[in-house]
Amino acid sequence: MAPAQHGARGRDAGARAASSGDDAVTYSIVARDPDTGELGVAVQSHWFAAGIVCWARAGVGAVATQAMALVEHG
Repeated sequence: MAPAQHGARGRDAGARAASSGDDAVTYSIVARDPDTGELGVAVQSHWFAAGIVCWARAGVGAVATQAMALVEHG
């Protein structure tokens, strides 16, 4: 696991976002099981129809985009 980072994109940025009062957030996760090689990709969003931002293919990889779907990735 990567060490925690601080600064503009670390804990300080999260504190600023949390205090802004904007509850409309999106987050994505891409994961690989090192024992089985299985991939997973998911997105959770305040906005409807966010499913197109996820892409995965066996033996290739997984991609999650946000804001605008980059369908050229898969």
